[in-house]
Amino acid sequence: MGQWKSDLFVRVLVSGQGNEKRYREIGVTGALPAGKTRFVTISSDQKGSAIYLEGEQIEHFPNISLIAENASITGRTIRVGNSPDARRSWFGELFGLAVYNRSLTAEKVFQNFRWWTQNARLHPPPTQDAVVALYTFSEGSGTWAHSSAGSANSLQIPSRLLFEKRTLIPLEIFRPIKKYNFKDLIVNTLGFIPFGFLFSFWLSRALKLSPRRTCLIIILLGIAVSLSIELLQSYLPTRVSSQMDLVCNTLGAILGLRITSFEV
Repeated sequence: MGQWKSDLFVRVLVSGQGNEKRYREIGVTGALPAGKTRFVTISSDQKGSAIYLEGEQIEHFPNISLIAENASITGRTIRVGNSPDARRSWFGELFGLAVYNRSLTAEKVFQNFRWWTQNARLHPPPTQDAVVALYTFSEGSGTWAHSSAGSANSLQIPSRLLFEKRTLIPLEIFRPIKKYNFKDLIVNTLGFIPFGFLFSFWLSRALKLSPRRTCLIIILLGIAVSLSIELLQSYLPTRVSSQMDLVCNTLGAILGLRITSFEV
């Protein structure tokens, strides 16, 4: 669950074919305006999903279920306030969080809204029997928020954002090209054309190397530079380290080499 500007979004990672990862996502535009506290409820079942603000339904997504029919929330990780790649950061404060083991009716949502907002929290919540975890952040500080629902589902509050990054995501040879971001493929290829052109020009004119040796050096340099960039991107939250990028960069260096009109 995260925020983009004033928009609220909820994204669930689901498995695709092979190593492909897909997302189910719902959200509300303008749900989190600056300087205003909002009470948000997300309810989802097999018929669809709904988002409530201040106890009232704002959006309904009839054919989008966040969890599959026979799936369980056991073993799942919930991230609140920021996405793993930091593209959509959370700028506000979190005053409370509850997780339920079933979807909530509109009546229960409104009862919960009143429980959270009308100083009635000295009493059990209206949906106590369905609560998996309940965080009121009464600790006030520290790196852990403990559930007051009697479960062991403590919420970690890291001092710094932790990223789940993969180094050099494998190249899927039989994956349809349309499954890749075509714009990224073009940019990664074009970006290395000047590299290949300038270095090949310098190697052939300044060092007087043969076309064949120049070609070999350019290819090796292209691979080395691209590999260094991809490895460094593993430590950058908003960048992806991919073998496809390595291939496109190297191809761009070769195209730059060919512009110099060498006969190899």
